[in-house]
Amino acid sequence: MPEKWELALEHFLADWKERNEVIGAMVCGSYITGSPSVRSDIDVHIILSDHVDWRERGNRIYSGYLIEYFANPAKQIRDYFKKDFHDSSTMSMVQFLTGKILFDKTGVINELKLEAAQWKLKAREGLNDSMMELKKYGLWDDLDNLQDCYEQQRIDFHFLYYHSLFRLFTTYCAYLKLEKIPYYQISSYLLDSTYLNK
Repeated sequence: MPEKWELALEHFLADWKERNEVIGAMVCGSYITGSPSVRSDIDVHIILSDHVDWRERGNRIYSGYLIEYFANPAKQIRDYFKKDFHDSSTMSMVQFLTGKILFDKTGVINELKLEAAQWKLKAREGLNDSMMELKKYGLWDDLDNLQDCYEQQRIDFHFLYYHSLFRLFTTYCAYLKLEKIPYYQISSYLLDSTYLNK
């Protein structure tokens, strides 16, 4: 028997399914990966034919569930993969790798899943020597500023401390050729086995 959130999603998608330009839909996010909170929305990718000249993003509430939807042609999803790779992000790739196909009239979502896997495994370029020196100087400068802040007993020390820690973490990710990790996911990335499996 479908869960309540699945019924809400089915209700939301009813009109979309009837449209000729809609060729598939996929749900992703915490409801699929198994870690929704009371504030979690239902993330849905609606795939449009490549001949359309429009895209849409929005939010709707059905049966108390917030549904965030993204209607794009497949060529736009492929652009997201490419952009995310160059921005050291895996967000779009992970969404497609972990998402659940709801319907796929042409098989394009299966193709996008395979492409997402290829982008996710693609090796990133490391920092070149010049960039490495700039990053090292930036970290030293952050520490220097943080020490000044502490010694002066300024009220913004904690703000500077956490900001500097985040910059240190993101710089280390770049050094290791890892994706950028959003600050609100760092703890999960380091400690949560469910998150790491995803």
